[in-house]
Amino acid sequence: MSKVLVILAVVVTGWASWLATAPEAAATPAKSPLKVALTGPEKVAVGETIAVVLTIERMAFQNLEVQWQVALPAGARAVPGEPQAGVLPAGARPNLVQTLHLMVDELPKDDLVVTVRMAGNGMGLQSKATYRFGRTAPVGPRPSPVPVPGKVNGKKIGATIPLPAR
Repeated sequence: MSKVLVILAVVVTGWASWLATAPEAAATPAKSPLKVALTGPEKVAVGETIAVVLTIERMAFQNLEVQWQVALPAGARAVPGEPQAGVLPAGARPNLVQTLHLMVDELPKDDLVVTVRMAGNGMGLQSKATYRFGRTAPVGPRPSPVPVPGKVNGKKIGATIPLPAR
């Protein structure tokens, strides 16, 4: 009988310690292993040279090489001598901050896009970042207003779901 109580106490103690740490693990958000961002001036004028900052953060897989490539839209061109692609070598520092100098011949209608790739044995990651040259971000469709709550037998049952007309 005492062996059963000892085993039960060990199981309950282990379960209690797991319950104590489980909420902490669930509250910690997962981190992306590769982050990329582009930041630049909020307003751009035709004929000026702007500086756009590319930031790459390698959060994991430090032993993998990171490659980046710039895709320029029509109306913007790189200042001569500026890199349009690059490599963050395996085992190097985890972060890269690169300033891209661009000449604006006309206000681009498309975005500047930087694609970052990291690949290894049996896995790969890709991330993209865009810069809009001061244009506002597109807005998707807005949800329709919520109709009046429905009632059944005089009791409110919550908001109704509008169905399209046939």
